[in-house]
Amino acid sequence: PVRRRRSITFNEGVVVRKIKPVSALTKNPAKLWFQDDEMETIKRQIAKIVKEQQMYSETHDSEDSAVTKESQVSRRFCTRGLERMLDPEAVKVKRFHAWDSVLNEQYLQRQDGEFDDEALAAMYRLSTRRSSRDAVRRASEDAEEIESYLEST
Repeated sequence: PVRRRRSITFNEGVVVRKIKPVSALTKNPAKLWFQDDEMETIKRQIAKIVKEQQMYSETHDSEDSAVTKESQVSRRFCTRGLERMLDPEAVKVKRFHAWDSVLNEQYLQRQDGEFDDEALAAMYRLSTRRSSRDAVRRASEDAEEIESYLEST
């Protein structure tokens, strides 16, 4: 039998913020959301950017270049938020690596008749550390770009 921890803890530092309901923001709340035709236009533009990026990467790839695909493309297109579409295979590999790490740890725990959710969480954190660092790096770059923009306006 698997032994599970029988206690829970709560984060005491939770901050709750009140937000205005949509109905208080405008007389016509439907105008706050994208309409169907606007969403189709956005999807077409995204598909065009991804296709152009792929074509650009294929013609500008060089093995001796220290510049990553992402930064090569970012010079030409704004790709923020499209990272998972630009290199879906890399995203899939990272996802499977994280799953495998957690599932292997879970398997080993079951073999020993244990259950350690903290160890599972630690395994997941370890296997996704690079993604977290990449996200922090992109956020810092965005902050610098916004700061530069604000100084120039």
